[in-house]
Amino acid sequence: MCSSDPPDYVVMVRNLYNDNNTILNNLQTLYTLAERYSEIGHSNFIQDRVMAHKQHAYFLRSTLKGEEQ
Repeated sequence: MCSSDPPDYVVMVRNLYNDNNTILNNLQTLYTLAERYSEIGHSNFIQDRVMAHKQHAYFLRSTLKGEEQ
């Protein structure tokens, strides 16, 4: 493979999945802090983002399911 070739799509999706999990972990920490300090508006916003990223994780995981060998 030449260095200018794009990475395999499985590698790209796996990287997206891992990065999405990092974001989810950060959002969960942020949500805990928002709840602790009674930042209701922020915690609602963060919870919406958590749900969106969980959905992204599901889609990415299902894409990878048949490709992991």
